[in-house]
Amino acid sequence: MAFNSLAEFWAMGNHGIYVWSCYALTFSAILYLVWQAKAQRQRFFKEQIQQLKRGQQHES
Repeated sequence: MAFNSLAEFWAMGNHGIYVWSCYALTFSAILYLVWQAKAQRQRFFKEQIQQLKRGQQHES
C-alpha cells in the first residue's frame, strides 16, 4: 500500500488509531517482559549468593 503523504501514513486509511495502538500495546508488553525477566534474574542471583553465605556460615 502506497501513501501520498506522511499524514496518510499515520492515518492508515482511518484505521491508524487501531494500528498504532496495537503497536504500542505490543511494544509495552515486550518491554514489561524484558523488565520482569531482568528483575527475576537479579532476584535469583541474590538468593543464590545468600544461600552460599549461609552455607559458609554453617561450615565454620
